[in-house]
Amino acid sequence: MKCVLEVVLLDSNHKTGQIHLFQIDGSTRAFG
Repeated sequence: MKCVLEVVLLDSNHKTGQIHLFQIDGSTRAFG
């Protein structure tokens, strides 16, 4: 498994309210 949570945490710390993108098992999900 890839460290996806790491990217989300970093993105949240840098910019809040920004669209978070991360891949899970090859699937791409976006969180507003």
